[in-house]
Amino acid sequence: MTPEGRSCKPLSYNTRMALAGQPGGAAAYLDDVLAKLRRHLEQALAGDTEAMHEVRVMIRRLGAARDLFEPATVGVDWKSVGQPLRRLHKAMGRVREIDVLMNQLLTCEEAKAFPKATPWVLDQLAQRRVNSKAQPDNHIDQAWICRALKRWDRARDQIAALPLPRFESVLRSSLICQVDQFARNADLAARLFGTNQPAPPRTDALFFDPHDLRIAGKLLRYSLDISVAAGLPIRGDPMEHLKRMQVELGRWHDLHVLAETITQLATDDAARRDADLQRELAALAAKLGAMTRPHLAEFAALWQKWGGQIRSAILGA
Repeated sequence: MTPEGRSCKPLSYNTRMALAGQPGGAAAYLDDVLAKLRRHLEQALAGDTEAMHEVRVMIRRLGAARDLFEPATVGVDWKSVGQPLRRLHKAMGRVREIDVLMNQLLTCEEAKAFPKATPWVLDQLAQRRVNSKAQPDNHIDQAWICRALKRWDRARDQIAALPLPRFESVLRSSLICQVDQFARNADLAARLFGTNQPAPPRTDALFFDPHDLRIAGKLLRYSLDISVAAGLPIRGDPMEHLKRMQVELGRWHDLHVLAETITQLATDDAARRDADLQRELAALAAKLGAMTRPHLAEFAALWQKWGGQIRSAILGA
């Protein structure tokens, strides 16, 4: 046992399969997630970037579980459960995002055409990384996090104790809402970026936000993981199709954020005093921005191909 609560040893595959088809299947899934979060927490707080990534993924998985089962829980203060984990997720995300941006720029062949801007941006990002790790709000109180995880243990026990009809009803209705939210955004993407589509209404571009689509896709994937653990009969393999779509949205996101960051860095006083650097920064940001559209087009193509099957597989569960 850990000092913070439950054992960190994940349940075996056979144990999870024996629990599947009942609330215990979802509870076993949560046990695994909470165990992994606890196991990586200390290293993450010490600055290990891989541990930070694992902790952030586990927090997102817990968030998906909260969205699924919050209507069925009684007396759980979800604010006190979620607030410390959201703060931890945000604090660790700062360093993680800078690492991703730096790696994106280092591996981007097109960036090599900007010999003055690219090294300058990398230096600026490296300094941001140092400053981000030194920020006071990044020093998260581990005891505060452990108390939130103990509250999650109690919520997990409520989920495990749900009557089967109530459990299935809440799970199915929450999953349907998530599918609808993702599909609405995906349909907008298909109309805006897909092939063989009539000209979309002008309002589509106003309502479409790739960030919302990406977040909804992550939430749906994690919710499907929980649903499969709980034994819902998901037909086909929607997870694999969703993962492929998420890859394209992830590539769009990294390029988009990098282009926005470079545009922001270009307002720095040092950059403004160097006209050649300013021109390269503007050109680099424009180049990266142009590279985002093919990833949205590829997502749209995948959704046009697999969207109907994904809807049927999940809504028929």
